[in-house]
Amino acid sequence: MTNALSSATLVLCLTAGIAAGQDATKLSFRGNSGVEMLREASAAPDGSGVIRRYALDLPRFEAGTYWRASDGPDWYNGTNRMRVTAFRRTAGLREGGFFLLLKLRAGGYLAVLPLTGNATTAWLVPAAERFDLSLGNLGTARVNGPFPVAAWARAGDPYSACREVWRKAMATEPISVHLRPRGEKKLPEFLHYLGFATWEEYRENYDAGKLVDMMRRIHASGVPIRWIQIGMGHHDIKRLGRRRLLNSLDPDAQKFPQGWRPVMAARKEDGIKWLGVFQALSGYPQGIHPQNALGALNDLLMPVPSGAVQPRNDPRASAAFYDTMLASVKRHGFAFIKMDFETPNLQLYMGTPNPVEAAVNNQRSYQAAAAKYLDGTINCMAHNGPDIFNTAGSAMTRVSQDYHKGDAANARLILYHTYGNLPWAGQTVWGDHDMFHSSDTVSAKLMAVAKAVSGGTVYLSDGVDRFNKDLIAPLCYQDGRILRPLAPAAPLPESLFVDPAKDAYRVVAPLPDGAAALLIYNLTRPVQTVRATVGPDDYRAASIMMQPYPGSWEPPQEGLVMYDWRERSAAPLKGGREVQLGGFEDRFLLLCPVQEGWSVIGRTDKYLSPAAVKVISRTRDALVLEMAESGPLSLWSAAGNPVSKQAQFRPAGGGLWTADIPTGKQNFTVRIERRRAQATARPAAALEVEMPGAEAAGTTRRD
Repeated sequence: MTNALSSATLVLCLTAGIAAGQDATKLSFRGNSGVEMLREASAAPDGSGVIRRYALDLPRFEAGTYWRASDGPDWYNGTNRMRVTAFRRTAGLREGGFFLLLKLRAGGYLAVLPLTGNATTAWLVPAAERFDLSLGNLGTARVNGPFPVAAWARAGDPYSACREVWRKAMATEPISVHLRPRGEKKLPEFLHYLGFATWEEYRENYDAGKLVDMMRRIHASGVPIRWIQIGMGHHDIKRLGRRRLLNSLDPDAQKFPQGWRPVMAARKEDGIKWLGVFQALSGYPQGIHPQNALGALNDLLMPVPSGAVQPRNDPRASAAFYDTMLASVKRHGFAFIKMDFETPNLQLYMGTPNPVEAAVNNQRSYQAAAAKYLDGTINCMAHNGPDIFNTAGSAMTRVSQDYHKGDAANARLILYHTYGNLPWAGQTVWGDHDMFHSSDTVSAKLMAVAKAVSGGTVYLSDGVDRFNKDLIAPLCYQDGRILRPLAPAAPLPESLFVDPAKDAYRVVAPLPDGAAALLIYNLTRPVQTVRATVGPDDYRAASIMMQPYPGSWEPPQEGLVMYDWRERSAAPLKGGREVQLGGFEDRFLLLCPVQEGWSVIGRTDKYLSPAAVKVISRTRDALVLEMAESGPLSLWSAAGNPVSKQAQFRPAGGGLWTADIPTGKQNFTVRIERRRAQATARPAAALEVEMPGAEAAGTTRRD
């Protein structure tokens, strides 16, 4: 049975049919890539909601990484805790995997991606020393085929395998209509600016007056927050026993006696311009009350086993419900939504004839309505097949569990999972790292930089009087526009297969002008000293998440300069440099190319320094730079002293020069010329300069 879309052959040893209780179908992968379809006109599930079971005949492997959404026994009821597990043996891995990456003993890598179609989803089932795969609808209804089962790809490096397996999936019907690569999506305008979320600070304890007061204090703070996401706590709800369910699409009348009008009136064109609001895919996390105030919308709803009601399992009913729901969001004045509790929507339909089909219909209807009415969305808790494979209209999805202030253990997991989920999730969306407190003494320094390199949402959650401007200002310009990488930061290839609780964890992101941001983390538990070596291969990997993929970045012939952002020091990177981290901390490095004897470090009061500077021209004798907004500028010179009429450069050691240019001037152009050193001077390029403040082993100072 060969898929016509595949250029390779998939060998299937069919040992049984579809009916329950029979043996599994054996799946053996051959060729470089392919897609398996179950080409049946229709099929009925067994008592477990499974249509067919497959035993994967995988090549021998030495290591792997497994992605699974849920911690609980019901794998389909995932949360926003998207677990990444590096493993050597399958023992201990749990059912419900949605991606598998293997490092093969014979060389190369294999990626396996279970697929979701119109009415079925597939998932991985680890077993003793092997992996199985199940395909089903989790219900009782007979469904029409053909059915997408799985895509696979082999490659010489792990990221090529990840890219190719998603490419194969996105070219497969019916998936191709509902899924697009991240690189083909445009981020909504508000996500290019600094934001704020109410949840961590306010929870549900707010009303119209508190929100208006908060907005006024944000405007007076001087922190350029341009959008606010209002969290859960505004809905009109009604109790059913101990559960709280949605009553209407209007806000709570006691908290908002004038509706949303006072809050909308507090917006400012040069301040908080965009407002967004929490919504749940099921209307409210546990659904809609059966005796509600939704009027004619009830004709579109059906009872579910929990006692709540939900959109009928009918594409037209689902489309009409979400069109009305998001039209009301637009009517109230909101520009965007955070759509939450998407994965649990499937759970509400468990016990109905086809839960997967209902969840797929709802996700597609929501996406269509959001594209029609809103400037954009942030997906949250959207981590099962019906959600993952229906994001054609969304560019941003959460890739971590919730942030909690002052929680070091939670912070470690967030850092690991936000990056670790990018090899699969980052092929179709940017990753939302969640909000953070800039005043968090445990993790704010690490979180701020992580948000910068993520390319995703950058939003605060402090009480307004506790903003730490020293950590916030490097994220954005004075108008709140954030500096972004060319692609999201993701684990270096070898970090895909390490346990961060025991070893250094390293990620990389590409920046403009051929620069790269490299972060090395110590996330060990219990805390132990870790070491890592920085070298040219790290720079080569900087492009791993770029779309379209340009190939690996080759260091220029003149080499690279390694800039330690926290230490404010630079040195040529020749061969490998060992760094050491002794506690819960990071090492934030910029790898900047040397061209014509110059290496532009950039505006060094910003985390992504090279992204704040555009090279207009570059020769051996002169360098012309443009800054969207002026500020302190650093560069490295192989020989000679940089001089400029627009700025005065001072030496900072090791060939690094810095100019303290005042901040704030728009479209600031700097022309720099090289004043040659005396003939007796030794060229800086000939020196292998050690990082100031570090021993040969590269000990990191802990701020």
